[in-house]
Amino acid sequence: MFRKRLGLKFKKIKKIPFRGNSEKNLVLRQQFAMKMLELLESGKRVLNIDESWMTSTNFKRSKWREHGTTNSMPEKHMSARVAIIAAVDTEGDVYVSLNQVNTDIPMMKLFISKLAIQLDYDRPEWREDTVFLLDGASYHISDEVQQQLSGLGIPVIFTGPYSYDACPIELLFSQLKSTELNPEGLPTGTK
Repeated sequence: MFRKRLGLKFKKIKKIPFRGNSEKNLVLRQQFAMKMLELLESGKRVLNIDESWMTSTNFKRSKWREHGTTNSMPEKHMSARVAIIAAVDTEGDVYVSLNQVNTDIPMMKLFISKLAIQLDYDRPEWREDTVFLLDGASYHISDEVQQQLSGLGIPVIFTGPYSYDACPIELLFSQLKSTELNPEGLPTGTK
């Protein structure tokens, strides 16, 4: 009766299967894994670059809790969202940029150029044994970013689809977001 008065119609929908384990994606992940093993076996340094963002300083509600304890906690929102672009390599070195703008092609190009300058400073011959590892984000695979990487002489490989477990940068973001980032409650903002 209520449905007819409002003119609404309902249609039963079916579950959409997860495509991450399609045959194509499984083959692409296998090819990626074989390439990574080849690079690591040859002694190459792999520098995994990715981005994340934070809108709060308290990530405790996102982590695993002991059985029987509550996961309900008040959130402390930041006054401005912070975008993180980070790189971690197979030697354990970490390079981080914190921004208050969305990550896009110009921001990715800026990060890569500044990272290359820092790597040149740290060890001028780094291009001989270093490969950048990126996922398939639109700003990673864009022509502009690819041209920049090529112009800087930086070899790049891309992860297979849904290869989060193979990306050490995800562990860095997970660790960063596993606790309270501002326990003293210091004010945050753009100033």
